Amino acid sequence: MNNRRIPKLSINEKMIQGIHWEINPSKTGGCGSMKGCVMMSIDFAPPGGLVDEEIRTIKDYVVQDPTNDYYAIGLETTALVNKDTEEKARHMHIRLVKSEPTTVAKQKLVFHPFLVEGRCVWKDDNKMKRCYSLKIAACDKKYRTTCTPIKQMAYAMKESMGEYNNGITHWSNLLEDYDGSAQWCEDKAILDATVNKSKMKKEQRGEYNITVESQNSMAKKYAQLNGLEWSMDNHLEILATMLTDMTGPNAYYLSGDIRLPVKVRKRLGRLKGSDNYKEEYLKALQADAETSGITATKRFKEESRVLVAENEALNERLGLMEENMAEQVSYVNRLQENNLRQNQKNDKLQILINKLKESLQKRDEEFAHKLKESLQKRDEELAQAVMEQMNPHPMIKDGRWITFPPSGGLPINHNVCLKNYEYMKQAIVDQWRKKPHFKLVGYNDAKPWVVPTASAKRPLDTGYISLREQERSKRLKAIAKRVGYVPGELLG
Repeated sequence: MNNRRIPKLSINEKMIQGIHWEINPSKTGGCGSMKGCVMMSIDFAPPGGLVDEEIRTIKDYVVQDPTNDYYAIGLETTALVNKDTEEKARHMHIRLVKSEPTTVAKQKLVFHPFLVEGRCVWKDDNKMKRCYSLKIAACDKKYRTTCTPIKQMAYAMKESMGEYNNGITHWSNLLEDYDGSAQWCEDKAILDATVNKSKMKKEQRGEYNITVESQNSMAKKYAQLNGLEWSMDNHLEILATMLTDMTGPNAYYLSGDIRLPVKVRKRLGRLKGSDNYKEEYLKALQADAETSGITATKRFKEESRVLVAENEALNERLGLMEENMAEQVSYVNRLQENNLRQNQKNDKLQILINKLKESLQKRDEEFAHKLKESLQKRDEELAQAVMEQMNPHPMIKDGRWITFPPSGGLPINHNVCLKNYEYMKQAIVDQWRKKPHFKLVGYNDAKPWVVPTASAKRPLDTGYISLREQERSKRLKAIAKRVGYVPGELLG
């Protein structure tokens, strides 16, 4: 049962937009991005070339993939030599015509796992990470309206010499349905012509001149494309490889500003194609470098001197920064040690503070207890003195207590008796305080309850004395002054 969404292309049929390739609409009015295409190009070129196991695995997958309407696989040998096997490196070109439109991202998920870790060369190109060991691309924009399966497969089979499916270096199902009809004969003739054109295009390589200013950038790019590592130490060797590469897509020549002697150029021309051609070219470049500075122009030398001076200055600054950092680390360590000792001292001080608090609390408790006993004793002495001076007692009349009224008599006004009692008590206390044994000039720590007598010069605090009491006190003082009363003596 045929479940295809789109019909299969014949080998010389052009693609149709909307069926074999689709474009995402552009929001800005441009051409838009590729949404999907049935024609895909895959090129494997890892460092050192592909090994037999990798070739067999990739070939088996492509041949057995049911989503491929057409496929073409071609192995290509290069001028580079695999250091492990000492054989020429092999690259693989795969061209596919899928049964459904697909994208480059989906094909990367399929073919990247065929290269184990370390076989992919990744480089940062224009702020984007790019793999130079595996290139996958859809049909180019300018070929979409004219591209056919024949044109798509031609590049992969350019080295097949007419044997498009020899099972050794080339595999293809493009002529799988060949039946010898006139149409098939015509299509096969077109295929042969297209393949031959691709081969001639490769042989007629693009020419590039290596100048003094462009030599470094061109050598770097060549090294990236061929899985080599470029540096200033092996720059001349890369240049010699470029100039002696006879099978690559580009032909490189030295520009006129790199003036090799005429004798050297003629000798290298006679050696072209020989086994030691690359070695002789490398020797000539090294000899010219010593005299004219092919790899070290004046600007490069000046830049090198500036870079060396800057590196020395940076190294000196780095040394100073390291010394300062060491001093700071030492200072921080000393601070930490001081903090540790201070914390230990603080702990000891806290213990002493706690002990002192306990001692003070104990002393305050003892002092409060003694003060309470002293005040109680003073009150008892004061009460005794009051009772001794109180004659007659305000509650005794005719030798009898008048707490209760006499039988058959009127009730006694207790409020009046109480006021008399308080007045007499206060008078006796005042007189008792005026005795010499109670007259002190200052506080006594042993007896803090003893209050010193007020100074005659200090004004009396009358905030707690009523106006009536103040007037009464003034009258009493005036009377005492008239009768010659001396303070400190009891009233007679």
